[in-house]
Parts: sequence; C-alpha cells; structure tokens
Amino acid sequence: MLRTRIPAALLVLLVPACGLLGMGDSDDTGGLTDDVATLVPTTGTFTCNVDNDCPTPTPCERVACEDGLCVTTPRPAGDVVDDVIGDCQTLVCDADGAATPQSEPTDVPDDGVACTDDVCEAGGPVNIPLPAGSTCDDSFVCHDDLSCQPCPARDGCADTSPAEPNEAQSQATPLPQFLDDQDTAYLCETLGTADDVDWFTFTTIDTTLGAVAPAVDPTPADPLVCMYFQCQSGGTTVVCPEGTSEDDAPLGQQGCCGHGPFAPTIDCMGFKADATVWLQIRRDDPDPPACLHYQLGYAY
Repeated sequence: MLRTRIPAALLVLLVPACGLLGMGDSDDTGGLTDDVATLVPTTGTFTCNVDNDCPTPTPCERVACEDGLCVTTPRPAGDVVDDVIGDCQTLVCDADGAATPQSEPTDVPDDGVACTDDVCEAGGPVNIPLPAGSTCDDSFVCHDDLSCQPCPARDGCADTSPAEPNEAQSQATPLPQFLDDQDTAYLCETLGTADDVDWFTFTTIDTTLGAVAPAVDPTPADPLVCMYFQCQSGGTTVVCPEGTSEDDAPLGQQGCCGHGPFAPTIDCMGFKADATVWLQIRRDDPDPPACLHYQLGYAY
C-alpha cells in the first residue's frame, strides 16, 4: 500500500492547531460551550472618576475617588454619625469602621403634623397628639383630627360674634387695613339662622412691590361668598373668574359671587390699585342647615 508521508515541518504547524480546536466541546452550531472560562471580573477594586462613582460606605467609613480608584477609610474613633434622622439615636464610630448605637434625645421624629408633639421616649421615637385647642403654627388651632386650622372647632348654633349686627352692606363690620403683599387673613364666623347674612369691609393698599391678587377661600364651600370693589382713584373694572357670577352690591359696587375659592381680577385704571372691599356671606341652598360655622380666608 502506498502511504503518504507528512513532512515534519507541517506536523509542527498542525499539532498546535489541533490543540486549540480541542479546547472545550463544540455545540451543534460549531461554537464553544460554557465550559470555557470568561474574563469578566466579579471582584476587585472599583474604578471611578468622581466620589459618587464609588459604592456607598458604611456610616463609620469615608470613601473617595483617588487616582481613578475608590479608597475607603474608617472614620476616627469617637466620631458621632446620625445615619437615620428621627430615630432617637446616633452611632459612635471606632477606628475600624464599626459603630455602636447610643441614645440621642434631640434626634426627634418629625412626622410633619403640626398637631403632634415629636419626642423621644425610652430611647424610641413617639408622636404624641396635642389636645384640641392647642396652638399650632404660631397662631392656628389644633382640631380633634389633628389638623391645624385658623379657626377653632365650634359647637352649637349661637351666633355670638362681636361683628353682629352686620346683616346689611351699610352695617358691614370693618376689618383691619390690608396690604397686597401680606399673607391671607381669616374670618371665623357663624351664620346663625337660615336667612342670616354677614357683611365685612376693609380698605386696601397697593404697595410698590406688591401684586394685587384679590381672593376668597371659604371652608366649608357651602355658603355663597361675594366680593365687591371700589377703587379709591380712577374707575373700577372687575372680571369674574369661571364658575362665578357677576353681581352688583346693594350700594352699587361691582363684584363676583361664588361657592368655594375664587379670585377676581380688579383694574383701577390708574397707577395705584388702592380700593375698598366688601365681603358678603350668606346661604343660597334650598334647604340650608339651622346654622353654619365657616372659616373665610381672604386676600388682596
């Protein structure tokens, strides 16, 4: 039989090639199977460009990006860290990055409710409800539902307001002068009978830096509220917002009436918008309750 002799130089080239083909088993598609190790690292030093690229350290460690690498160092022994705000405790660090909790009575749990007392008791956070009638937000009053309102809770139907009698525009109770750059003011009043009407009036000052923005906001939205205007100089033009109706006061001033909050627009046709404002509050529902306690926020 005639045999073909393979040159030695060719054998030298074929052996490494066969060895490469034998690494890992081939699948049906001719590729290598998962037996071949990948080069994707699963551990090692984190690289970075800035500190925020680095993993979050423990409370008693610091991390910084130095020369492209994240470097973690322990805080000095005795450092105090407040890792959770409002849990009535802080952490005291040792020199190895470990922490020991300690009580901190000033780390109170703020629940965002003005009618609770946020304190630490027995080392833990507690939110204690304040009694109804307590003062909240400097000048407001707490209710049973822990809401903080401009007006106190009221019972009964007696209309004992010092504003009475104010059933007519000519009897309107005068309120303090209002600047257009001051915060909303509030009335806490009662419509004592189904046909009771309340009238109030105040003068306004258009300050140099203020923005004239008359508005009313009744709580509840049941009563009909009217806002009338008379500019101190120049003519008076009032534009009523959608959902309200144009109306003239008994003494002839232009205004708007509506339920719920609304904001009319006033034009005094001059440089200043100083004006006199009247507020009327009454019921217009077909079956009004015997009495109605209301809170009315107003602004100019």
